[in-house]
Amino acid sequence: MLSALALCVSIAGVNLPNPLVPLYAERFGLTPLLQSALFSAYLLALLVTLIVTVARPAHAIRTEVTMVVAAMGVVVVADLTMLAGSASFALLVLGRVIAGVAAGIATGAASAVTLAGLGERSRTVAGTAAVVGALAANLLGGLLGAALPVPFPAVYLGHAAVAALIGAGLWGATTQHSQARRAHTSRASRRTQPTRVAHPLAEVVGGYHRRHRVAGYVLGALAWSSAGVVLALVATQVRHSRPELSLFETMIPGCVFLACAWLGQTVCARRMLQLRAWMTGLPLVVGSAGIGLALHSGNSAALLLAAAVAGLGQGPSYSLGLATVTHGLTPIRQSRAASTYAAVAYGVCGMCTLAVGVVANLIGVPDAIIACAGIFAVGILVTVMLAGPAQRVHFAMA
Repeated sequence: MLSALALCVSIAGVNLPNPLVPLYAERFGLTPLLQSALFSAYLLALLVTLIVTVARPAHAIRTEVTMVVAAMGVVVVADLTMLAGSASFALLVLGRVIAGVAAGIATGAASAVTLAGLGERSRTVAGTAAVVGALAANLLGGLLGAALPVPFPAVYLGHAAVAALIGAGLWGATTQHSQARRAHTSRASRRTQPTRVAHPLAEVVGGYHRRHRVAGYVLGALAWSSAGVVLALVATQVRHSRPELSLFETMIPGCVFLACAWLGQTVCARRMLQLRAWMTGLPLVVGSAGIGLALHSGNSAALLLAAAVAGLGQGPSYSLGLATVTHGLTPIRQSRAASTYAAVAYGVCGMCTLAVGVVANLIGVPDAIIACAGIFAVGILVTVMLAGPAQRVHFAMA
């Protein structure tokens, strides 16, 4: 459980600056392109880190636990650097890059540890942690930003303290398990190192083929790209059009988006593999286009509704892609597959967010988001074609 929480905290770390972007935009004079660059900075570091972790040799679960602890240490360094970034845009970008490294280290390792410890139900923990971590960072950051005149110390030092506590807890648990293995019999030793994965709760009859897993990667990339666009640009656009709003009020659309993404994941969790790409992709596309239209009209109610619809598609889309890519894998193979999946999703998200930022400089944020929704529609169509006919899913006892 601590490993899953560690992954959530690492993802929250890279999202901490999101609710504060309107303040940074005013302080540093950030254009939409620079806002997109700030959001994408961590994605490049995360992508490189994920590639390195995928290429490394397979290790035992205990080594994966050590990597999660190390990730918490890197999170603390990132938080302190981003705190210093309140006076320097360069340090802010550097801090977000370091946060990306921490998230990259934690993604695969925490996925493996959680699967080994909690079993098949935690198969898509990386997808849920990504959404919950982003939601917590945006919600709490927005609240502190609205409540405090200078929110930066509370946001970054508070998060660093949580990461340090989780890292210490994991290290302590690992040390106790190591001592128990030396003190107990081989039978007790096997109980302290659960590496066997239970039979899948939902199993695709005949298994997935290469084209299915490719479809999973495409779906995950589209899902996280939509989140990137919303979190990078919408809050500042709302602040620009309605400067009387508080920092927290500008973050409400993003929080609604992420809350509905988590809700969609939770509702669909047990029947995830029965979902089809068009079922999750349609609300993603419609909601994204609706966000652009609502920003055009300045209709706050329409913006919240569109964000909710898009979120209900984004969360299940990301989890469905991850479930497809990792279905039936052992914990160690899960680590590599989850890292590869995240690398593809975050890499495409970074390029997409930067591209939308460039286009937004030319035609404005609302039109750029509408154009992006059109690209999402094409991507979902490609995913549906790759997935092909529905496959039969067999449900086993938990």
